[in-house]
Amino acid sequence: MSTHWSSPKPPTHEKLASRKRRSARGPLGAAQDNATVDWTKFRRAQPADYLLPLSLRWLESLAPSVRPLALATKYPRIVNRIASWWDEPAATRVSFDDLVYDRRGKRRGFPPDVYRDLVTLRDHYYGYGVERAR
Repeated sequence: MSTHWSSPKPPTHEKLASRKRRSARGPLGAAQDNATVDWTKFRRAQPADYLLPLSLRWLESLAPSVRPLALATKYPRIVNRIASWWDEPAATRVSFDDLVYDRRGKRRGFPPDVYRDLVTLRDHYYGYGVERAR
């Protein structure tokens, strides 16, 4: 038995026009100017401010000398982010740089113990060979 897969038909002019009209509407469906909509009420949910099971397993897998306990206590949402991208070298490098370096010049920075955890963890990651294992 053979299955024939066909590519979807391109949208018609009417469908494209309909999409354009819908996108011009505000979050509640009424036609609104995007500049007048308060989008802060419609932003995605805040990240979990507690350690997720994945993060707990990840923390347990680390050597006690590099476990970021201050970070986990004060900023569990950041530990959740780090644990989720730990096995993705490109994302890990960018994310560590974003956490450790202030590129905007307006951040207050982390408390010293949290900053120390981040730098220790970053150095461990770079020296540990996670990237070479892939």
